[in-house]
Amino acid sequence: MRKNFPMLLALVLALVVLVTIGCAKKEASSSGEKVALQYATGFSLENLPGGCKKVVDGEGRALLLVPRGATPPAGFSGLPVIYTPVERVILDSTTQAALLRPLGVLDKVVGVTSDKGDWHIEEVRKAMEEGRVHFVGKISAPDYHYYVKWLTLY
Repeated sequence: MRKNFPMLLALVLALVVLVTIGCAKKEASSSGEKVALQYATGFSLENLPGGCKKVVDGEGRALLLVPRGATPPAGFSGLPVIYTPVERVILDSTTQAALLRPLGVLDKVVGVTSDKGDWHIEEVRKAMEEGRVHFVGKISAPDYHYYVKWLTLY
């Protein structure tokens, strides 16, 4: 499980970014109904009261996406919470950056698991040079101290 945590975290955060882009102007259903996913498989998404969403992955692990400043709805207190929009992300691969680039959210990246010389995305390489993005260790041996330091969620 620990070995897969960085990848799971990265996938969940990428999902959060994809799901929440542009959602600020849309009114979410408060009925607690499942969202029909046309192309995606392996996870489910359910709209909850207050613009919150419940995400369940293919292994049955659940978490809540809660708008920043809101509180999780009653009855879901045992689930991990990710406040949206996400303010800080650590990328475990250059591919994840390539997926986030067209969304215009690379400014949310605070850490990467690839050395500066491995980056062909200029925005990330420049941010590393300026100290806005930090190397947090290779994905095969991440330094969890840096994950905690750079991903402190409020």
